[in-house]
Amino acid sequence: MAKPLDSLPPNVVEALRRGDKIGAIKLLREVARVGLAEAKNAIDTANRQSATHKPDHNKPAAAGTPPHSPPHQVPAASTLYSPGLSPGEVPRASSGARFVVLLIVAVIAILLFWKLG
Repeated sequence: MAKPLDSLPPNVVEALRRGDKIGAIKLLREVARVGLAEAKNAIDTANRQSATHKPDHNKPAAAGTPPHSPPHQVPAASTLYSPGLSPGEVPRASSGARFVVLLIVAVIAILLFWKLG
């Protein structure tokens, strides 16, 4: 049975082993002249297959335990995430002071326009 990573170029396999999935996709696109979706699917498939074919010899199997532990769950109420914001976007401070200043400037501009006009 062929290993799933054997079908990929060596530099792509090396990038995957380093954990650089994006770099592996970029390298595969350059070498194989394929699109982003095809390269991503190939890397995901190879990554998934190599993970399922890789036995963990260092960890003894305990009786009565499931073979896989559940994935790490991120708490739903994170201080780093706010609904409606893009990744990396900082929420704006909602301050009524800006509105008041804008209102005063608008009133002054209207008064000057009527007085000078």
